[in-house]
Amino acid sequence: MRPGVTPAELAKLRDELIGLEKLPPQQQGYAFERLLQELFSLYNLAPRTAFRLVGEQIDGSFQFDAHTYLVEAKWQRQQTPEADLLVFGEKVESKSTWSRGLFISRSGFTQRGLEAFSTGRSTNIIGMSGQDLCFILDGEMSLTDSIECKARWAAETGGFYISVFDLVRGGMQRGS
Repeated sequence: MRPGVTPAELAKLRDELIGLEKLPPQQQGYAFERLLQELFSLYNLAPRTAFRLVGEQIDGSFQFDAHTYLVEAKWQRQQTPEADLLVFGEKVESKSTWSRGLFISRSGFTQRGLEAFSTGRSTNIIGMSGQDLCFILDGEMSLTDSIECKARWAAETGGFYISVFDLVRGGMQRGS
């Protein structure tokens, strides 16, 4: 955990995440985006809220280790398919060459989407699932360590997504 982030702060956000289920469906996505902004703020990542550019919307951005990450946040029951990954990948690619992206999907990603997105193309985005968020909010791995390890794993393998559980189990934490 990064200095200054307390277990109580993480538990509060975990409870908020669980509470999103009780909101009307049309409010859940915006509440999810706000929760992520709070999480990024806890880790001093200088988050920016959702913004619009000509023809597209970005759900937010943050700064980490001199990199700007654009954020896509999906709060839906079904797993995120390849098409959504391609659209977000294009959004990130169409920005500066040093841009990176973090795609956060409450329900994770389809196997076909993961395989298709990771085969034969380079990527500058990483994925995070709702389960990953729960591990982070339970203090299993810090948000910043998970981003750093996921980015390293993507650079080394070309893969878009590895779970926080697999990172912890595989000993891929900062300093490992």
